[in-house]
Amino acid sequence: ESQTISSQKKNFTSCMKSHISVGTFNVRTLLTEDRLVELEQALQKTDLDILGVSEVRRANENIIIRQSNYIFYNYGTKRGINGVGFLIKKDLRQNIKYFKPISDRIVELGINLGSRRSLNVIQVYAPTSSSSEEEVDNFYKELEETIIKVKKKTQSKLIIMGDFNSQVGVGKKEENQVLGMYGLGRRNQRGWKLIRFCQQQQLSIVNSFFKKRRGRRWTWQSPDGNYKNEIDFILTKNRDIIQSYEVWSNFEYHSDHRPVVCKLKIDKTIPFPTKNIVEIQKTLDEEKFKSDIQNYFDKKDITVDMDVQTMYDIIENSIKLAINNHPKTKKVESSKLSEETKELIKRREQMRRKKVKSKE
Repeated sequence: ESQTISSQKKNFTSCMKSHISVGTFNVRTLLTEDRLVELEQALQKTDLDILGVSEVRRANENIIIRQSNYIFYNYGTKRGINGVGFLIKKDLRQNIKYFKPISDRIVELGINLGSRRSLNVIQVYAPTSSSSEEEVDNFYKELEETIIKVKKKTQSKLIIMGDFNSQVGVGKKEENQVLGMYGLGRRNQRGWKLIRFCQQQQLSIVNSFFKKRRGRRWTWQSPDGNYKNEIDFILTKNRDIIQSYEVWSNFEYHSDHRPVVCKLKIDKTIPFPTKNIVEIQKTLDEEKFKSDIQNYFDKKDITVDMDVQTMYDIIENSIKLAINNHPKTKKVESSKLSEETKELIKRREQMRRKKVKSKE
């Protein structure tokens, strides 16, 4: 069920912004509030509009209006495993058309660009090298089905980004529509699978079309820092809208990955609201909700001599279980990191950058 954004009033003004910056980042868990706050505070120092995140590891579907400058959306099926989502600047809140979960590895975001045009952003987290071929095939099958639906929207631009857990290396002549002449490392089997997928879907791997030195190209490093590779990618069927691309090497958030970011050219100025009049609302499937309650209720052994309190407890528990199957929208106050914690984060990042620089 996709989540929609609605407003009480249509009151737009033209913004001079002629581009949107989007990025993807494997955050290696946002399970705790402190991790989410740390990420937000790192983002505050950037001009990024939309960040897709992998390995969020939070369960269920949630839209959280943060006290910071961001709206946080995530989807996961099980606590501590996989999970994907977005952090979107509140400046774009009026432009958000929907969030749509496909699986705990794929989510989609729709952004209104005005004049019936839209930007569709798909964030992914592909199975790791230890996963079975069946898992990988299922991932690409779901991704293909999602892309086909987006392509039917004639006025939409498409960006697919995330941790693909694949090494594609440098492109060959016959791959020049998919892969540029810049890359890192040797292509592995998962890399071949990603390239074939891009060829079938007519997608380009943005990373490979921008010349960067090795130290500004890798997106993941091994725990000891000795092995680095490029496994996080941004793909698009609209290469003409890509204005710039970079890998952030000084992002103050702890992960073995680095954010991959690109700036998208927008033909016209983007409509923005003049007032803070937007509410985020979830579309509740009432029939499914009733059905879920009934299913949980039917699983209980109910007898005619059951006392009122026991019956009440069964009904209450059935409702609670059904609620957990439906997305939540909430507004929370972000806890703040102490000055000591901020200083420790700053020192940690300085030490990490010094260590990385010495090995390059």
